[in-house]
Amino acid sequence: MNNSEKKLFNKLLEEARDLAKENNKPIGIYLDKKIKEIASGYEGNPTEKTKEQYRKIYNRLLTDPKNKNKSASIILMNAGSKASFDLYRTAFRFCISEDIKKLRLEAEKCRQNKDYDGMKEKTTMAFKLAVVFQYQFLSHEKITFADVKTQDNFKKQVRSKKKGLKKLIEYSDLINSLSEEKAEKYFMPVAIYGLFGVRPAELQKGIALVAEESEGKKVIYGAVKGAKVSKNKGQETRYCKVFLDESNPADMKLYDHIISNGGKLSYTQEPENYESLRKLMSRNFNGASPYSYRHRVASDLKASGLSKTTIAMFLGHANDKSQSHYGYKQNGKSRGLSAQATNEVREVAANYADYTEKKERTQKFKTRLEAVKTGLSGAEGSHTAKKWKIGK
Repeated sequence: MNNSEKKLFNKLLEEARDLAKENNKPIGIYLDKKIKEIASGYEGNPTEKTKEQYRKIYNRLLTDPKNKNKSASIILMNAGSKASFDLYRTAFRFCISEDIKKLRLEAEKCRQNKDYDGMKEKTTMAFKLAVVFQYQFLSHEKITFADVKTQDNFKKQVRSKKKGLKKLIEYSDLINSLSEEKAEKYFMPVAIYGLFGVRPAELQKGIALVAEESEGKKVIYGAVKGAKVSKNKGQETRYCKVFLDESNPADMKLYDHIISNGGKLSYTQEPENYESLRKLMSRNFNGASPYSYRHRVASDLKASGLSKTTIAMFLGHANDKSQSHYGYKQNGKSRGLSAQATNEVREVAANYADYTEKKERTQKFKTRLEAVKTGLSGAEGSHTAKKWKIGK
């Protein structure tokens, strides 16, 4: 604990002592209340896979020899980019709050077993950790990326997959550069990443592929279950259509492979296969990764002149704004792509004029809807409008 954290610790400890004395109750009760109150400051609800990622990052940073005896804030100050800073901070917030909860549970078990010394020890440990958590992540003293980049020795590290697109090798060329054994091992995932731009987590869930001829051309359809899905985020399932380049041997190899399996094929990438592919690409292809092809496909979608709604559906987004973080039109090539998804895509205004136009369009829709509601009410009674929940 640094000096500021020690001051906060002593202040909160004194408050707990005063409450315990005033109410004639053990101090541990008030320490535990404060611990619980502080820990509730973390409101994240990550998936199990994301939790595991946070734990790996947290443990790696803490066990790194160069971070020995350093506080979380000092470690964060060494972040080389905003993306890494945000990731590290979120990992610390989740893991420290998780450690606090574990200590509280251990203290409760000690109490149930009448191990009061153990209970006191675990409560004190949890209280110290909670104080550090509050000071470094919840107080006005918490550091931001602005603090990081204003350091005299700060040197921004650019690791953007989006900005590395010019150096990204075509997926077919990547496969051709591999040995026969590795090409066999990685052909399916690389081809799917290259053609559909799915997230690695989505390919580990599995993708259903269908191959056929459409409009005189060879086509592969892919049904993808979204990896980043919540009430207002992502697409539960999207259906992507890709017209193949018949002069590209890799495209044709995937097509023929699916046809040989009856025209339908499901593929799931194992985590070990993904991890070994990621390392191979990072070492041998300018730091690229399977996710890099998501940006390449986004570039192709934009270069193909598709609507923002179609692009959002193809990428698995719930709104038409998220795609601005993916790819560049000038780095893409026009090709036959289309998509449908389970949810409608929300339109997000890009500027005030766009906002005004969409607002007027929405108002006209509401006016027409009110007219429909009135007509229904007059023709069939108000029960129909209530039953259909019109306008809700």
